Amino acid sequence: MQFKPRDYQERLSSQAAKILNTTKIVALVFEVRTGKTITSFLTADKVGAKSVLFITKKKVIISETILNDYHLVNPSFELMQINYESVHKINAADYDLIILDESHNLGAFPKPSKRTKQIKQIVGNKKLILLSGTITPESFSQIYHQFWISEFTPFIEKSFYKWAKNYVNVTKKKINGFDVNDYSKANENLITQVISKHVISFTQSQAGFVSKVNEHVLTVPMKQVTYDLVKKIEKDKVFEGANGGVILADTPVKMMQKVHQLYSGTIKLEDGTATTIDTSKAEFIKKRFKGLKIGIFYKYKQELKLL
Repeated sequence: MQFKPRDYQERLSSQAAKILNTTKIVALVFEVRTGKTITSFLTADKVGAKSVLFITKKKVIISETILNDYHLVNPSFELMQINYESVHKINAADYDLIILDESHNLGAFPKPSKRTKQIKQIVGNKKLILLSGTITPESFSQIYHQFWISEFTPFIEKSFYKWAKNYVNVTKKKINGFDVNDYSKANENLITQVISKHVISFTQSQAGFVSKVNEHVLTVPMKQVTYDLVKKIEKDKVFEGANGGVILADTPVKMMQKVHQLYSGTIKLEDGTATTIDTSKAEFIKKRFKGLKIGIFYKYKQELKLL
């Protein structure tokens, strides 16, 4: 049977194609299960793309969901999918349109990561589709580098620091006893005015999802060492253990990651090693759901080892 897009996918891809032809950049900010990948393929097809590079996470490539959607849509362009860790292997001249999955991963600030700089070299003046469920998960300052990778960014400022003078309320915070600039308090309204012409947002509710999820929150008491570590990290932004291991949380993104890790019972140190701090959560799951078949979502490798 020939694939037939959902009505909203057809409509939104036409809208996205118009934006892409006009501005060269479109951001599809769709909630999960609404089909942002399929919509991006429909969009690329409608703008006449011939060779598309899809950059995503390694685990997504392994799952083959991207290829499945590609074959389902059966567009006229050729597709190359690659993970973020391998972008340095890409010949930018081979592609006329770039799709960036989970684009918020490029939102580090104030300095762009090495990976973001590499992707900027690939994107250049090509058409760009950004995909994300939440394009600014921690701060609107994360938006700058997601558009900066394109020559057609709507921001005229050539660096984050110049951009911050116009869009961020820069404050001070202490790290290791020193005052440093905090660039996380961006002006959401002002930024939205600039990027709104590039962004299409879509929710599950708009897609007609009617299923109801019944949530039951179970609170797990952790060991005191976990609470002490979190308190220390939130206050000082850094912690050095007796064995020399360092936990650094000097940005809002890192702070979120480190607190998340600690409350899951594990932590990744600055030297790349990871260790288990607290087994309380895993022990609770084992006892509470003994004999039952369940699924457990985890985020970090050490967390999987713990579980």
